Parts: sequence; C-alpha cells; structure tokens
Amino acid sequence: MLRDDLVFLIQNAFNKKTQPVFSNERMALIEKMACEQNLTAYLYLVFKTEKYKKYWMASYMLNQTYEEEMLEILSLFCTHQVHHVLMKGYALLEAYPSKVMRVMGDVDILVFPEDLSIACDLLYTLGYIRDIEVSEHHISFKKGNIQIELHHKLISDEENLRKGLFEDWKHHLVPFNKTTYIFETSYHLLYVLVHYIKHLRSGTGIRPLLDIYVMLRKYEIDRDWFFEQIKDLELEQFWGTIESVLHRLFQFPCKEEQSSLVDEVLDYSIGSGMNGKSPTNDGLKNSFEAASGGKIRFILKKVFPKRKKLEMMYPFARHIFLLPFAYVRHFFHLLFKKCNKVKSLFKGNQKDNFFRRVGL
Repeated sequence: MLRDDLVFLIQNAFNKKTQPVFSNERMALIEKMACEQNLTAYLYLVFKTEKYKKYWMASYMLNQTYEEEMLEILSLFCTHQVHHVLMKGYALLEAYPSKVMRVMGDVDILVFPEDLSIACDLLYTLGYIRDIEVSEHHISFKKGNIQIELHHKLISDEENLRKGLFEDWKHHLVPFNKTTYIFETSYHLLYVLVHYIKHLRSGTGIRPLLDIYVMLRKYEIDRDWFFEQIKDLELEQFWGTIESVLHRLFQFPCKEEQSSLVDEVLDYSIGSGMNGKSPTNDGLKNSFEAASGGKIRFILKKVFPKRKKLEMMYPFARHIFLLPFAYVRHFFHLLFKKCNKVKSLFKGNQKDNFFRRVGL
C-alpha cells in the first residue's frame, strides 16, 4: 500500500537506515510516488542502488545551484540596502539531517515593501525574467530552472485569518546580517503551518509536514505563545491532526493518535502530489470542499472575483472602463473551460468531508 510505503521511505531516510529493494512492480510505484512528492533523493538514501543515485545527484546539484544563486542575490541586496527575510524552505535547509532531503523548488524571500522595486530591478540585472504567474502577495521570477518569489506580504487578502498577526511580521524578526533577517522560530512555525493549510485546501503533498517536524525537533519553540495563537486561529483540532501524523511518521509525542485521520491525511497527500501537481488531484474540487459559506457563495466568488484579483488575471482590467469586459471574459472562460467541473461540485457533500474531519 502506497501509504505504508510513504511512511517507510520517510522513516528510513530520517533514521539513516538502508533497506533492501522490493519487487520491481512495487519499486516502480514507490518511485512514482517519490517523484510526485519531490522526495526522489530519499530513494537513494534508503535503497542505495545505482539506479536511484541519479535522483540524489539531481537533488544535490539543484540545491547547489540555488545556493550559488542566493549568495549572489543576497550580496546584491546587502550592497543596495534591500531589507529582506529568508523564510520557508531555504531557511530550513540546515534543520534537515541532510540538505538534499529538502530539495529546493523555489526560494521565498519576504522583501520590505519599501524595497520591493529595487529588489525586482536587481533580479533583472542578474538575468531573471518575471513569471506570468499572478499573485497578490508575491512576484515570481525565473532564470532557467531557478525560481525566486519576492513576497511583499505574508498572506493574501482572501485568506480567512487574523490578518493583524501576519501584517505585523516586522515585530517578529531576528537579524541575520546587515540587511537579512529570519523569523523568530515560533512565528516561523506558525507561518509554515498556515501556509500549509492554504495549499492543503487545493491539494499538496507531505513535505510541509516534514518542515513542521524538523522545526519542532531542531528549534526551541515558545509553546505557550504558539498554542495561544493556535487557539485564537481556531486551529486546535487541526493541530491535533498534525501531531497524530507526526506521531505515525516519527513517534512525535501526541495525546492519542487519530489513526483514521492520519490515514486520510497521508492518502490525500499521496493523491495530491507536491503542490497539488499529481494528475489525480482535482484542485477545484478540493478548494470547493474546503470553502465555508455554501456552494452558491463559492461559485459566485469564482465567477465574480475581487477587482484586484481580476486585474492580475487580465491586466487590461486596470483601465476602469474595460473592467466589465474582463468580467465577461472571465465568465465565458469558466463557462467553456470549467463548466463540467463546476457541475460536478454540486454532487458532493460539503458538510462532511476531509477538511472538516481534520479540523479546517
């Protein structure tokens, strides 16, 4: 069963244990799952066969390329007084038993809003091209297979959270060097958790849970403060689910493992793939089931997005007299491209689903 194989792969990689390979058929399924979870380096760490060494090398070389690029970027930012915060994956590399176990897919840098324009110009000078991907809280840049996301806020306006906590991020910084900062570990853990929830609602893999685990294991967390925030965000039940999953994977302390929920989280992670990119993942269906407020409200929000989001999808909508045309174009896009998917949403049960059961 893939669920058991995922647990087996992760446990042995973290415990630095080598294991004999299984049958060709089973190993093919494990390899496919590892690719979709961005855990291919784990195959070589656990099974040590020449066949999987290519994955370890590819992960190692990609991380090296990212580190070389980041040295250049951070040097430029320092020279030009661009104040910024290192967060998420790049800031967590040292927490893993081996850096190759946290292969980079992109690097997230939170830039002080007043320095964002300069930061963008500096990336252009290094040969980066602005990606067509749209987001209201970060700007994405690419150069070859390297992707850098410059954030100017932590969460989007649409996220149903206590925004003051995440708008007040400057009060939770620890200096790293002249213009580089990192977050206080407890605040960073809370943000990683909230970011995981955001992606979970459309589909995401197991890696964010590994990030949470290494932070809990490696860093000193102010548990009183952390659990106070969890309570205020009404995430107590969900955190209980997280603890149960970590108990299954790493024997992390928890009150009582909720076995059925753990199975669901692992199966959902396998079915979603990393960042929801598995061919079997239905991001629209997941988003619908995770939403609160009913089916009609969800559909209306998709058909009539806020103006800021519409402008990101259709830049011409920034001219107010073209705004109605943008809504019309968006409507027909949904009508012809997503109609069948939207119809299927009405057949599901939004009140008793995976997200409600895990505490979201």
